Amino acid sequence: MKKLISVILLSLCFQCSQEPFELRKKEFSIVFPNNWKEIKIKGIDSKVYGVQTNKKDTIIFDYGLYSKKFKKTIKVFSRQQIKKYDSLEMDTEYLKWSDTPEIDENQAIFHSSYYYYDTINGEIGKVKVPKIGHKGVTGISFRNVNGSKNHLTIYAKNIDLKTQQQLLNSFKTIKFSSH
Repeated sequence: MKKLISVILLSLCFQCSQEPFELRKKEFSIVFPNNWKEIKIKGIDSKVYGVQTNKKDTIIFDYGLYSKKFKKTIKVFSRQQIKKYDSLEMDTEYLKWSDTPEIDENQAIFHSSYYYYDTINGEIGKVKVPKIGHKGVTGISFRNVNGSKNHLTIYAKNIDLKTQQQLLNSFKTIKFSSH
């Protein structure tokens, strides 16, 4: 029994002593769990990097002028507007309607993700998290990093809740290089 406890304690100490993995690039650095690793990804019009989680999920880093931004909006119509469009024989199949369209559009009721802003290392990032479980994109987008025209977007798709939490925690460790 004492041997088993010693092995468990030694194993826990070994896990605690392992250094976290830090991805260092010219523009920024970020810290991840020690069992994640960098992978090679090619970009066309921006610098693209990748990190693979211990569960083989891929986290994409897109740094440059054309980096993705989280700007999706969904227009919500009133019931009366939908009736009018129907009477004009317009296709309304994919339109969203509500009895309170302004409120529902403002609160992003029909979006599949939550959005919020967080200030990290002096930069404001827009965070995106799926509303339901792990289906969707978890990410952060910074516009005009260090006052430049370059943007940084980091995201992963369909990651489980534990990996999602680890990624969200890693976002808080981002440090931008000063020019």
